[in-house]
Amino acid sequence: GHWVDWSAGPILGSTITLPSTGAMILVAFLAVFVQVTGNHLWDIICFLYHGQIATSKQQSTFVRQQQVLLRNNTSPTSTLGKFLELAWYWKPKSGCAGSRCLSFAGFSLLYAVGFMLAAIFASQVVDSSEINVLIYNRNCGIWDWVDWETLANSTELLNSTTDSQEVWISTLLSSTSYARTCFNSTNDDPQCKLFSRRAIDSTKLYDSGCPFESSLCLDARSATLQLDTGLIDTSTIFGLNLRREDELYWRYVTSCAPLTTDNYTKTAAEAPTGLKRLPGEEVTRYFYGEQRPMLNHTWSVSNYVTQRNQNYDLDSCRFWYQNNSGSIQAFFPIPELRRTDSDIFLFFLSANSVTYQAPVDDPIFSAHQPVEFELTDGSNHTYYIADSPATVIGCTQQVGSIPAIENAKTLSSLSALQLATVNLFDELFNYWVYDTSMVAYRSPPNLVAQQTQFGKERQLPLPDNQWAIEVEDWHNTLLTALKWHVVLRADAYAGFNFSRHVIPVNTTAERQICRSQKIKIDGSYSTNVRSNVNVFGLAFAIAMCCLIITLNVTPRIYLVCGYGRRSSISLQRVRTWISDEVLQVQRAAYEARNEGQWQGHLSPVPTTRRTDTLRNL
Repeated sequence: GHWVDWSAGPILGSTITLPSTGAMILVAFLAVFVQVTGNHLWDIICFLYHGQIATSKQQSTFVRQQQVLLRNNTSPTSTLGKFLELAWYWKPKSGCAGSRCLSFAGFSLLYAVGFMLAAIFASQVVDSSEINVLIYNRNCGIWDWVDWETLANSTELLNSTTDSQEVWISTLLSSTSYARTCFNSTNDDPQCKLFSRRAIDSTKLYDSGCPFESSLCLDARSATLQLDTGLIDTSTIFGLNLRREDELYWRYVTSCAPLTTDNYTKTAAEAPTGLKRLPGEEVTRYFYGEQRPMLNHTWSVSNYVTQRNQNYDLDSCRFWYQNNSGSIQAFFPIPELRRTDSDIFLFFLSANSVTYQAPVDDPIFSAHQPVEFELTDGSNHTYYIADSPATVIGCTQQVGSIPAIENAKTLSSLSALQLATVNLFDELFNYWVYDTSMVAYRSPPNLVAQQTQFGKERQLPLPDNQWAIEVEDWHNTLLTALKWHVVLRADAYAGFNFSRHVIPVNTTAERQICRSQKIKIDGSYSTNVRSNVNVFGLAFAIAMCCLIITLNVTPRIYLVCGYGRRSSISLQRVRTWISDEVLQVQRAAYEARNEGQWQGHLSPVPTTRRTDTLRNL
């Protein structure tokens, strides 16, 4: 159907999306229509050229033959052939005549090729390669979040939680794959063609300064990274097809740094909280704040785990600065970590028994402790293990919008569509909890470093900035997850058959948001092929063709009759054009033999007064 891609404007963005069959029919029609128009325009050109060489004076046989050919060849290719014949037969008698024929024949050839290209170009108003389309599911709505307090331990709570976690994990897996395949690359993978914009670029600023108190960071200046999307509109981040005045501008900033563990850890011969101690077991606890209500520390790791687990462990905790009341807070950071303008995330990475083929100088994956392994041939090889039970990355997350959503007064100034977009933000961040820490909710974690693991526990050499590579990957994964979930929401989570959990939207603005989701499809990969027709281009092409055809179909004598009243020469040219028409030439031939009583000497079709019988010429 018809829709407007507002990113291209109300005129150039006017679009009709058709199924593949309809698009092919339209392309074929345009190709034929343009070729027909080309023949009509050629007729006009021949008319004008004929008028230039036609006079009332006596002219050479060659010129008179030119006039007849111009009058009676309605396509450039047929004119090309006739003029080549004319040049061939007249060249021995008049070299100049042959040259003039060849020049017009060359023009005919260029014209024919030009209109073939024009027909191809006209088909470009129909596009089926990586096009934007709107998706809409009438069940699009808001996930029905059950009340945890009133439905605790109920089957309904369990089902809703399990199903939402399935959506969440699926989004995480898809987003991780997309971010690694499609960000910062020109990979032609089909999944990179899903969103209306392939990737959201972020500015990387190294040495941006410790996002916390400088004493917490391993290197307060050099070992820091800030990723800033800058201001991006809702069309870019979510693929929403909104008018410019209904868009919100959004910004996402992630700032991270490796944190020191000196003075923030304690190792004791005891068991993890709630468990029975095993022989020789020691637990290292990390004190960056309390995990209430049960723990007076932030995280802990047992040497039994680090010695027996042959893969990485990644865990996280978070603190939302806008919810200081603690109603949903579990982590309460120490004062040195507190920020009044951003959410806080801590990531704890334990390499456990992963062995590295070479020493690693990266501050998070740091590994310099040598261990000897006997190889199958009896020789020894030195590998390296992590320098500490775990390392810590601290991150801040800042999410802002323009206009800034700070109070009820700001909300009242928003349009209905902007307010619906704000509600969408709220749903993504506060209910689905999409944030930087989402990458830690997998076991084992899906680290970029694991892509260079050999076997289960052997790690190939890592660069000195591996931690920054991981942070950028988390950042890109989050940005993709936001886009991915909005597409799922617009399609009512159709791939999961969870429509029972969706509450249909009930306002005009929310319904418009549901109908405004753009995705990109490619006819090369999609089984449900669609094509977009640019309405402006289609209308312009048809209008120009109709104008040319109208100018040619209109009797030419009326086009120059105004000149004919003032100039006998112009009128004579029109009369010559008519008399050179094949039926008029036939009439003149029969009149020369005194056969038939003819009328209509200036008409397109001369007739006899009666139905006479005529001999062959």
